[in-house]
Amino acid sequence: MAPVLESVTLLHDGGAYIDRTGRRYMEIWQVRFTSAATAYEARTASGLPTLGSLYSQDTAAKFLNKTAEKTGSRKVWNIKVNYVTPSEDTPEENPINDPVQIAIDPRPRTIVVDKDNSGRAILTSAGDPFDPPYEDEESDVTLTLVRNETSADFDDIEEFNGSVNSANITIAGKVIPARGGKLTWSAAKQERNGYAYYTHTYKIDCKADLWDLQILDHGLYYLDSNGVKRRVMEDGKPADNPQLLNGSGGLLIPQPGTPSTTSGSYTIFSVGHGKVENIASLNFGNIMISRMASVSLAIINKSAAAIIITGLSGLSAPFAVTPPVPPSISMPVGSAKKTVTVTYTPQSAASHSDTLSIISAGETHNISLSGTGIAKPAEVYLTKRWRKEKAWSGLSLPTTA
Repeated sequence: MAPVLESVTLLHDGGAYIDRTGRRYMEIWQVRFTSAATAYEARTASGLPTLGSLYSQDTAAKFLNKTAEKTGSRKVWNIKVNYVTPSEDTPEENPINDPVQIAIDPRPRTIVVDKDNSGRAILTSAGDPFDPPYEDEESDVTLTLVRNETSADFDDIEEFNGSVNSANITIAGKVIPARGGKLTWSAAKQERNGYAYYTHTYKIDCKADLWDLQILDHGLYYLDSNGVKRRVMEDGKPADNPQLLNGSGGLLIPQPGTPSTTSGSYTIFSVGHGKVENIASLNFGNIMISRMASVSLAIINKSAAAIIITGLSGLSAPFAVTPPVPPSISMPVGSAKKTVTVTYTPQSAASHSDTLSIISAGETHNISLSGTGIAKPAEVYLTKRWRKEKAWSGLSLPTTA
């Protein structure tokens, strides 16, 4: 919020002398605000002499320039106002009257492309980030404003340098959203036509996606449903690679769905009599699209005769039996078990069901299969502000040339 002007008071004359440029005079004014103000706000306070003002005790002397000095508090400033009588050596032209210069220049930059237009992470077909990441060229703009001023407050320059704008600002018709511009400010002392002044250069680097950090939310720890911090685990061991988080501390992608059992067997006790053990029905649970869950199925012949499995079929995508089994499986007496794997690999966000049929010696055993494919949620990026934000309104930046 801009400070409110409280008073403007002429304290005293600061002296007079004559040189080759004419008669020179000085006045000391004091400006008070209700809160801290910048040097520019102090110099431009309403009620102070400005261009065109005349020295009251010598009306041939015209306003030359003014400078602001702090008094120990940024709410109270002393303003030195200088006057001079024009001579042949001091033309009327005052550099302070020079128009503001505004330039708009492109600023190319290389960016890491890790998100698509929908904000989703760009990953390989296996779901991993590209290494090295893909890079592309983008171009923002830099606004350069040049203005002559009567003085320079180096505390202000130090305070505002590197800051981003805390509110929207429009310059030369371009709207710079809050935190969309970063300021580099310099000032150089100059002299022209007998006038001493400072040329201030304000460079504003504009950034369309703001001067904020966008960080992918991931880590080796997460918060469980009770808010307890836990280490991410893989295969029963602490994970080596950070896992995606959901912006609230939880895992973005739950641990892979676990089927109702991870293994089972079809045991043949006698010709025409067998039993599916552990997995009369099988629910694979929630499985991320394109990921695979599996259950191993052991076929065991404990009968006193050789058996031929004439059917292990009935499945269609997203369920499958691997490796592909031949039309018949011979199971001699006392032979080792035959192991096949039942898999579920959803390709859509939907519920799926099917039936696996095992046929031997005219007997059929069915296993009901079910599972639900779930879409992978969009990765969460945390927005972090780390640059100092300042209200640029205190600088009274020129907005038009």
